[in-house]
Amino acid sequence: MRVGGATVVLALALAILALAPGRASRGDDGPSQSQLVELWETSSLLRSAHGALWWVDSNCRIGRVVLDERRIVRGTGNHCGLYPSPDGRTAFATQTDPDPPSPPGRVVVLDAAMRVRAITHIRADGVFPPIAWSPGSVVGTMCSLGEGGRPETLLVDEGGVTRRRLGGVCRPAYLTDDALATTDDQNVLVGETILQIQPELAAAIHSRPGGYSVEALAGQRDTLLVSVAHLEDSVVGAPGAVLVYDRRSGATKAVAVRRGGYAKELGISPDGGTFWYRGGGTNEAILVSNGGVVPRSVPRAARAYTWSPDGKLLAVAVREGIQIYDLTSGEHVTIDGLDPARVSWTI
Repeated sequence: MRVGGATVVLALALAILALAPGRASRGDDGPSQSQLVELWETSSLLRSAHGALWWVDSNCRIGRVVLDERRIVRGTGNHCGLYPSPDGRTAFATQTDPDPPSPPGRVVVLDAAMRVRAITHIRADGVFPPIAWSPGSVVGTMCSLGEGGRPETLLVDEGGVTRRRLGGVCRPAYLTDDALATTDDQNVLVGETILQIQPELAAAIHSRPGGYSVEALAGQRDTLLVSVAHLEDSVVGAPGAVLVYDRRSGATKAVAVRRGGYAKELGISPDGGTFWYRGGGTNEAILVSNGGVVPRSVPRAARAYTWSPDGKLLAVAVREGIQIYDLTSGEHVTIDGLDPARVSWTI
């Protein structure tokens, strides 16, 4: 672990495979839980961090850093997508496809210990990431290809049961008041209301009317982010932009996508003051300030970003591990040895 630029040796090779919460095991290649706790005490920043960091590594292995219990849990199986609920009790995960003639992988429901509790009927290879959870952790919402290859948005509960289908719309994202935003590629809907921002979407990329496609959504409080990309002969590409829409005033602001052509995925801070996008031509995530304060020490490009639920800390996935930044002081620590490709922070 590196603390404030200094290096403290911390062998985070603790492998806890599908154990019940609160238990730990000791192997020859990792510290016991008591040793890990003692080393954790070297960082005041880690002591102030709460909840859990869920990650997927570059080989589709999953795990959690349980901050309050000061331990690392590694899951079993291969899941290239992992989408935990805000309360941290449940997660949807996409199974990697097994070798033929086995049936394709499915979207599964995991519990907090990352054990499979339900297998849905939804094919993992038919889901467009990410899977969005309602703020109250009641349903996970995902876009999937329905009959005839037509996209539909599914609202699935923590038991893996599909509770509702919304035909013809995709890219689901929730706002803080539980309002669900979706798109039919040309229009953006909040609930069943179409937002009258089509001219602004076209203008964001200097396109003719209809010459664009909405590729991602993200929301927080009264801020809605809309990724818009150039569309020509059914091909999506550059130029791209992120349209920042204020629901209260109706004001919009276009932020050009500088790396990756267009944004295929979006994330936003709890206060709406900062966001990130993942370029369609790269897996790199780019951090952008929308009036929020971001210390100079925070990298503007990384594998992934996620904020603590209270918005005071920022976790950054880099090749070396997960960096946790205090957004007031700029101080950070690095949890080494995880190889995270994606990361999410829950309570």
